[in-house]
Amino acid sequence: MVDKLSVLFMYWIIYSLLGWIVETIYCSVLDGYFVERGFLNGPLCPIYGFGALFVLLLLNQYSDNVVIVFIFGMIYTTIIEYITSFIMEKLFKMRWWDYSDYKFNIRGRVCLRNSFLFGFLCVVLIEIIHPFTENIMTRIPMTIVHLLSICILISILVDLFISINSIVNLNRKLEEIHYVKEEIWIKLYEEGIVRKLENLRIITDSKLNNLKELKENLTEFKENISIDKVEISLRKKYKSLLMETKYAERRLICAFPKLKSQRYNEALHELRKAIKDIENEDYFKKILKFIKKVFKRSNNF
Repeated sequence: MVDKLSVLFMYWIIYSLLGWIVETIYCSVLDGYFVERGFLNGPLCPIYGFGALFVLLLLNQYSDNVVIVFIFGMIYTTIIEYITSFIMEKLFKMRWWDYSDYKFNIRGRVCLRNSFLFGFLCVVLIEIIHPFTENIMTRIPMTIVHLLSICILISILVDLFISINSIVNLNRKLEEIHYVKEEIWIKLYEEGIVRKLENLRIITDSKLNNLKELKENLTEFKENISIDKVEISLRKKYKSLLMETKYAERRLICAFPKLKSQRYNEALHELRKAIKDIENEDYFKKILKFIKKVFKRSNNF
């Protein structure tokens, strides 16, 4: 029993790794730049691992019929993707991928194009990849398989903890960005009210002399708010929230370009834009640094 579980776990690791490679290459080609995919920090896409095991369990017996493997593989993997999207959205209050722009999609969670590709991958898995992987696994001593399983499992659990913690922190940051921005708008609104009241005071002052008490109250109200100082401090806090983002949080946002927050999507959009601006700035700094080095070396000759 232990041997069988260890072998299944190793299959899960292998297919999660292959899934990460396929997903990263596919998304990088579509987007035109390198996109490191995956929920975990390590090079694994767990959904591919579970999907592969599920397909092997149900369809490996039909390896001699490519049509059945393709059609049912397409159906099974589509169901898995839909359920995974639903569960992850409910758990983390975020939509991790969205196919709403694609034709023949179901609530943006799955689409016909991806289902077709998954069906093709199922055929490749059962007809080519798994027989090769199975052949290699039978040659590895079970002691090594157990050892590898334990070491990899520990590292994955640590990675999972870090990834979940990053999502929790990211949600907190988005909430803070949302409320700081909201507070800024409130202060700006208050400032607008104060200015209107001040203009009203000037008008009434020129026409009526019996509003001295009203004038004093308005002046005291304006002095107590100190809007300018509050607004500046809020803007500084807002800017620092956008600029000071941890690597794990940045990686998640970059790994899922269509990531959406159920509650604070506008804040997520602004955070993504800030990360992109920082990365572009760093890129240009690297180019300038390289040019300076080239000029420095040329001057030495």
